Amino acid sequence: MVEENGNGNNKKESKSKQLLEMQENLMEKLDQAMVCTAERIDKTADKMKDTAKFFRETNSEKLKSESGELIKKYPKHILAGVAIIGFLLGKLLSR
Repeated sequence: MVEENGNGNNKKESKSKQLLEMQENLMEKLDQAMVCTAERIDKTADKMKDTAKFFRETNSEKLKSESGELIKKYPKHILAGVAIIGFLLGKLLSR
């Protein structure tokens, strides 16, 4: 009967070790996810800063003339892009 009790303790210890390993693995993956998320947030913040700087340095006339030049230089690309955006907006708004 003592052997059965000893065997039961071994099972408990084994399960306890498994749970600890699972917890360590979970914590490690959670740490990795948090680091990855923080890096992505940093990159997004940098892009937002660049965008804000662009709009601070660009007036409406300059933006208008540059976009006109792009339209004249790449009319087919612009038209295709506008069509795709219109299609996607139509699908989004029809839901």
